[in-house]
Amino acid sequence: LQHLATSKMRVSSAVGRRLVAAAAAAAFAKLPVLPLLAGPDQFNLSALVVHAAYAAEKPTAANEYVDQEYGVSFVVPSGWSPEESELSGGRKLLAATDPADTDFNLFVAFTPIRGDYTSLGSFGNIDFVGSTILPQCPNGACTLETDGIRGKMIAQSTGRGAYIFDYLIEQTGQPSRRLRTLFSVQTVEGRGQNLITLTAQCRQERYDELSTTLREIVDSFRYVST
Repeated sequence: LQHLATSKMRVSSAVGRRLVAAAAAAAFAKLPVLPLLAGPDQFNLSALVVHAAYAAEKPTAANEYVDQEYGVSFVVPSGWSPEESELSGGRKLLAATDPADTDFNLFVAFTPIRGDYTSLGSFGNIDFVGSTILPQCPNGACTLETDGIRGKMIAQSTGRGAYIFDYLIEQTGQPSRRLRTLFSVQTVEGRGQNLITLTAQCRQERYDELSTTLREIVDSFRYVST
């Protein structure tokens, strides 16, 4: 019995690590391709970038967006147009971009999970989940000199059953990026339904200007009745 219990814990940990890491991969939106889950499907964020021929004013997170299919809501800056991409396995990605600055954007990933994953604790504590967001390299912590990429966790917190992370990603040849990401497990009748991640990001050089908007977007996430 002890052997069976230990085996189950190992499987659960492995599955949890894969799902968390897969959803967290959306954080690397400036990488050429976003692998949302292990498998053949890959998603290029540029396909969802909304282009406009005019320069928008500094956006304010003021418009509520409600996803009727998944029963969630969050605010979207004025002038942004959320667009969806349906992926295999019942997955969905939703993205919206500032028409005047495509590096300032948000995206939401919906990933189906097993019914017995009823809380974020099923995937690990906040420190573990946070470690899956930052770049992972074979020899430990990534460095710009060796790996061309590195990440730094700035802050992390919990609230309303969610994990929230504020972090910095640096990559050789690309502008440094500041990201704020929320992880939440959606349940239906006490059983896990989806792992939902909401990320808002901008270039680090604009962070002082846009930090309030990033926080408003992520912190506005709610479950709603549909």
